[in-house]
Amino acid sequence: MTPALPRRLPRRLPDGLRVRGPSEGAVLAVFLVVTVLGVWFAAADRRVFELAYVAEDGPTEWLGVLALALCAALCLGRALALRPFRERRFTASLAFMGLVFLFGVGEELSWGQRLIGFESPEPFLRHNAQRELNVHNLVVGGVKINKLVFGASFTVATVLYLLAFPPLRSRSRLVRRTADAHAVPVPRPLHVLAYAALGIAATALIDSPKRGEILECGGCWLFLAMFLEPANKGLFARAPLTR
Repeated sequence: MTPALPRRLPRRLPDGLRVRGPSEGAVLAVFLVVTVLGVWFAAADRRVFELAYVAEDGPTEWLGVLALALCAALCLGRALALRPFRERRFTASLAFMGLVFLFGVGEELSWGQRLIGFESPEPFLRHNAQRELNVHNLVVGGVKINKLVFGASFTVATVLYLLAFPPLRSRSRLVRRTADAHAVPVPRPLHVLAYAALGIAATALIDSPKRGEILECGGCWLFLAMFLEPANKGLFARAPLTR
């Protein structure tokens, strides 16, 4: 009796684990470089890591701003391009997402204060941890808004979005219809694995209180990848939907 031959391994990775085209490849390459350099600098010279690489107005901060700006341009561009093909709530949701990303850009730049150099209004001088014109560094009742809203809350929301949303959308028709009607991009397994790798690298391999800067910058580039090439990419094609 002839023994059964082992099954051949698939020649290509599943679509959810493959890089889709040069645009996503470039985005993920930036993400990889930011993360690897962060780990390397933190291990080789912590002073260089903290005072140069992740410093205020340093390379990681500006790269994060660039990723947020690209996310905003992508969402707003799609909102305009898809107006003839989608319902108003779909394009309105895209426009709202674009404005949220623009808000992130404004916050990171302290609404132009970093570029122009004007003085902060008095309330921000008193209640902002960095005495700058932004919301995320405000301190209210001894609690820093950045840690409360943009820290723990954002982390929980991101984990739910990456791990709970995709399977829930695939199993629930209501969730799928609601998410699709509001232009919610679905992360692919590649994005989930990349985010997990980022979290492990930042928490286990970087011994610095500023490790969060790597999480922030790398996360911005991963969100760009998720919005650029989501699992439901067909939803954003410039053509009428076929059900």
